[in-house]
Amino acid sequence: MPSFLSLPVELRISIYSLYLLDLQHVSGNLQPRNTHFRLLHVCRQISYEAGRLANFRSYVSLIHEDQISAFNSITTVEAASRILHADVANDSRLVHASGHVRQNLSVPASELYLVLSKLVSLRRLRVFECHRSRPMKDFIVGARFTLQFEKAMFPSGSPPQLDSYELYLSPFKSPSRIFQVVSPNRVKNLRLSGECGLLLGTKLPSLTNLAICGVTGHHLDQHMEEYFAQSLLEEVRYRQGDKLGARFELRDHQLKSLVFGSASGLHKLVLLDCTRLSSSILTTCFRHLEQLQYLALSFVSVHELDSNFVAAFPTSLAVVKLGITNAWFSSPLLQEEHKLCESFEESIIMRDPPLRSVHADLRDEVIVASSRGTRWTKIAKERKFALKLGPWEEDEIF
Repeated sequence: MPSFLSLPVELRISIYSLYLLDLQHVSGNLQPRNTHFRLLHVCRQISYEAGRLANFRSYVSLIHEDQISAFNSITTVEAASRILHADVANDSRLVHASGHVRQNLSVPASELYLVLSKLVSLRRLRVFECHRSRPMKDFIVGARFTLQFEKAMFPSGSPPQLDSYELYLSPFKSPSRIFQVVSPNRVKNLRLSGECGLLLGTKLPSLTNLAICGVTGHHLDQHMEEYFAQSLLEEVRYRQGDKLGARFELRDHQLKSLVFGSASGLHKLVLLDCTRLSSSILTTCFRHLEQLQYLALSFVSVHELDSNFVAAFPTSLAVVKLGITNAWFSSPLLQEEHKLCESFEESIIMRDPPLRSVHADLRDEVIVASSRGTRWTKIAKERKFALKLGPWEEDEIF
């Protein structure tokens, strides 16, 4: 059996790259670990191939204060300059030595700001909750603390020019205000989560990809349209997230403002756990999205399915994922759901040329009982496209 090092170098580099990509996947807001660095100590050849050719040294994940402090003390300026992507746990605390909270006498509680000041080539920053911070005994007795999300990372006010800025924060934690220090001008990819808010007046002219996952509080609900008015969005992903407490729920006027404004050229649209959207607005929006190629819609109907939004799906689609749930289980909208399924079969299942992939998570009464599932499976096999019946929402990456 051939050994790993006997494989062609091009294949080994592909394996390294896939491993590094899989390592950086985030599940449940859990910060990835630096297990990729172990490969750099296997042998000189693998260290060179993984470190130099597969860019293992371009990514680092700093999870707790001991790790941050060690990285700050041993990493050279040259090594730090090669890092393009960083995952960090942000303590958010500023320490004020005097009894009065004065900005010029404050310093971050964590050494993270020293690390970030060395990452001069940083282009993607993902920020996670800090679960292991410095204990109180490490600070001067009588010190005062304030929470300043971005100033704790960039107290000097000179952050790198980020292309991607992603928050993986838990709901109902301390509010996090962004773009107080970080410049929004070059940000192309933005992910919002937790109780976050953008600095009022923020404009994102370069933004193309927007993800909103489990946002709590009312800040985004009140200002969403103005933040993205200048953005030309190509990809929008929304997941409602936590079902408890005050959360941001995407509503008709917000989706319409995106579709008829900054997101009119959308290629990918993912809307999961939507409870505040009406079928009529969905119909209006889909008719306007003539360039849409990927659609994933998990729609929770409360009391209406009056408009047949499936019939309005654009012909440009290559991938469709549809899920319909009725919140009023005691009075299901079976007639309306049957009509949507008929349109789904006519405009999606039977589309010529066929789509690349179709997923459907619909009520058994309208799929199994009517033999639609069996018929759709047979059609998919004949027309050679991928078909999945049943839950698919967890497959979407946020």
